[in-house]
Amino acid sequence: MASRRNDRGYEILNITVDIGGGKQDRIIVYDNDEPGIVARDFAIKHNLSTKLESALTHNIYELIRDINKDQLLLSNSFSSKADLSGNDFKNYGEKLYVKGLKHKEQVEANKQLLKMQIEREVAQKTSFKPVINENSRKIAKNAQTRSSADMHHVPQILENEYTFTPKINEKSTKLAGTSTNRVKELYEEAKLKKQRIQSMYDHAKKTEFPFKPHVLTHGDPSTPSEVIDRLVNSKQNYDEYIQELRKKYEVTRDPETGQAFFYPNLGKSYKMQRTQENVWDSLYKQQKKVPEAPEDYPYMPVNLESKARSDKILLKIKIDRFSEVFQQLNPDVNGLISFKNIGMNDVDPIILKIITPLLAELEELDQPLNFEEFVDSMENLLKTLSQGEKDVFLTKPKRKGEDLEMIVKRTGSQCDFTNLYQRHVEQRNMTSAKLEIEREKKKILELEGCTFHPQTTKYPNRLLK
Repeated sequence: MASRRNDRGYEILNITVDIGGGKQDRIIVYDNDEPGIVARDFAIKHNLSTKLESALTHNIYELIRDINKDQLLLSNSFSSKADLSGNDFKNYGEKLYVKGLKHKEQVEANKQLLKMQIEREVAQKTSFKPVINENSRKIAKNAQTRSSADMHHVPQILENEYTFTPKINEKSTKLAGTSTNRVKELYEEAKLKKQRIQSMYDHAKKTEFPFKPHVLTHGDPSTPSEVIDRLVNSKQNYDEYIQELRKKYEVTRDPETGQAFFYPNLGKSYKMQRTQENVWDSLYKQQKKVPEAPEDYPYMPVNLESKARSDKILLKIKIDRFSEVFQQLNPDVNGLISFKNIGMNDVDPIILKIITPLLAELEELDQPLNFEEFVDSMENLLKTLSQGEKDVFLTKPKRKGEDLEMIVKRTGSQCDFTNLYQRHVEQRNMTSAKLEIEREKKKILELEGCTFHPQTTKYPNRLLK
């Protein structure tokens, strides 16, 4: 579509505007026109408001901006084409390539021009308002008049008085007279429900939160001792609660074997308790404590307990040996011994060396002893002796005195270490052997009830994977 030219320049925009009442008019904008002046002249011509004038000006500016964008794209395409045409190509392939680019750009430019022309033709025919035929307009006018007439009749209908009353049967009147107001019943039920919920909340508040601080009162603050007591009591209650939960859910034994789990003692306890008594007294008491017997379980080592007959034999050997030593200490007619009557040459030198602490105590006290008191003193003395000295004392001498002295010296120097270690190793080997026997027995008992015996092959499992 060719644009016309006059004194104001080329025609760049043609707009069709619907004024109202079925009337339309066109606004033609040229190159040298100002959109604001064109919109103002159009508004003066048709007596339009300033609001419509500003909207029309804004619309003209937007359309001109779109046209300028399209022209800028076209100018860029033509300029690039001119640049390519100005170059001299020595290679014929480059020349053909440039020619193809020019043709492609020309096709794109023609498409854009054709698209702009179609849009302008469509814009000339559109009025931005649907075209309604005369019948539709008449129907719309009749609907508006009818709705306004109905609104005028509504107050008259409301002002009329109605004397008609419906007839109600006797049952309905009785029900209406005896029935209570349902709204009041629901209101009373809601009040009772609210009171019940409030009472439950107060009860839970008292049981779960017994302490309620007085925030708004300006009384004496609590003393540090009261605060400490409260904290200690809360901590104790919390610890008791935790202990109950721990006892309830803690598993202390293995469900398969029934034996207690092993808990190793690693380092010191994190709770350091200070003792007020003397350190040496506490250590002496700990030495006398008898270790607790462990609980029995299937793989427990066999305890070698002495039988009653063995105890009787050992007691008899002790009494016989004590009687021999007592006779060597030269008792008088009344069966009493004293330090003055003891002949040191008559006593066995080995025995004399062992009972030297007892003789020193007898000399210090300077009191006679009967046989029973002597037995008690010897029992206390045996507790302080080593195992080798006990063996020498309770064994009757069959060698000479020199050999016995060598035995005492050797047992005193080596028995505590070498012989003790050997006995410990032998005891451990014997215990492990007994445990192995018990395990084999248990395995045999378990296999007796098993009827499935898998057939194994000589090939390793890795070849089957």
